[in-house]
Amino acid sequence: MTKIEILAQIFGIIGMVIIISSFQFKDNKRFFIFQGLGSTFFFLNFIMIGAVAGALFNLTNLVRGLLFSKDRHKPFKLILVIALYVASFTFSLFKSWGDWFQIFLAFLPFAALVLMSICMWNGNGKHIRISQILYIIQQLYKLYYSHYKEFPCYSLLEKSHFYPKKGFSHSSAVFIHW
Repeated sequence: MTKIEILAQIFGIIGMVIIISSFQFKDNKRFFIFQGLGSTFFFLNFIMIGAVAGALFNLTNLVRGLLFSKDRHKPFKLILVIALYVASFTFSLFKSWGDWFQIFLAFLPFAALVLMSICMWNGNGKHIRISQILYIIQQLYKLYYSHYKEFPCYSLLEKSHFYPKKGFSHSSAVFIHW
């Protein structure tokens, strides 16, 4: 494993720990801040492995966390976040054009993240956490179709824009968070 791959692993693991720990907060402000912080580490992880579209979704998660952590009920904040997700998804479409299965797989995180953002913007803690189930379902769907049984974080997205650049070792895979 190269030094970059090791560092990418470390960032991915830190991001995962922060995202998981964010669910321990009952206060929405702390929840949003920790979601944004975890997304920062996943953004770095995705950039380092060359998965640009996944990095864009995580960059939008970071922006969402920052915007929603203070006075989230302003409509322009939700509109901006959704517009950023649409831009990220459009990039995904551009990279996957003609491969309808890849487009479908890219649509899953897009739809889940938009719905989660709407729930987060509304501020109901129960709905926020319930909306996370959609995200988990789309991750499980990708796991089901994984052809790297020992590293289920890499699904059929191997040849898509979500998959790391060539030369990245499958043995250095981390849990991929979109």
